[in-house]
Amino acid sequence: MKIFYWSPFISKVATTSSVIRSAESIVKYSKKENNVNLAIINAVGEWEDYKKLIDPKIEIINLNKKKILKYLPKGGFFKSRLSYVLIFVFSFFKLSNLIKKEKPDYLITHLLTSLPIFLTLIKKNKTKIILRISGLPKLNFIRYIFWKLFSKKIYSVTCPTKATYEYLKTTNIFDRKQLFILRDPVIQLNEFLKKKNEKIDDLKIEKNNLIVGIGRLTRQKNFLLLIRAFKKILIKYPNYHLILLGEGEQEKLLKEEIIKLELQNKISLLGYQKNVY
Repeated sequence: MKIFYWSPFISKVATTSSVIRSAESIVKYSKKENNVNLAIINAVGEWEDYKKLIDPKIEIINLNKKKILKYLPKGGFFKSRLSYVLIFVFSFFKLSNLIKKEKPDYLITHLLTSLPIFLTLIKKNKTKIILRISGLPKLNFIRYIFWKLFSKKIYSVTCPTKATYEYLKTTNIFDRKQLFILRDPVIQLNEFLKKKNEKIDDLKIEKNNLIVGIGRLTRQKNFLLLIRAFKKILIKYPNYHLILLGEGEQEKLLKEEIIKLELQNKISLLGYQKNVY
């Protein structure tokens, strides 16, 4: 059985950990008679920095010889969208040819899911598409129409939370038999304990008065709401401090909002952190 993962990204995101843990859990718990061959597709070089962290039993398939990730525009909503359009175009035929050649039984899609789903329209093969939904999706008109048109081409849809599962049921886009709750696996307990006990730089902030927000700095995560709410929290709890961990297209917007609300001394943006524990 061949299982491929498709999850191209342009910045440090938590999805990478989800992909790695998911793949490693399949390797670890699959029955021997299934003879699972598992691979992560490296579209534009995004997985280069993770190769040493991934179980050697998991193959990394380089879709393109040239690692163009470093040349793609980053930062801001429009630049990130442009980058994903370029990845879509640059990978279109190569991903199609890879699927045709390798014939994976399953293709699990996490990010830029539109490409492998769209390929089902022009390429007839037996590869089953599994759509992984991360968080609560923002269902705009284009996404709604796209999912509705291709819903029959998708084998199953996995949701990390019950809230996402229940929400997708109300949209009537997918057949309810396609929807499943599949939480992100937690199989690296020793790694968590190690990071928890690891010494990090002291922020010189009272640790009893901290609020920590972790995630991509995107519209979907809505850190803008958190910042505005924190302004009101300070009225009752003036000694509190907010820390935001993560990178994303809204970083500039969030910084501007912090300055606008005069919260520079109360909110810290620390960027992507390998150890959030």
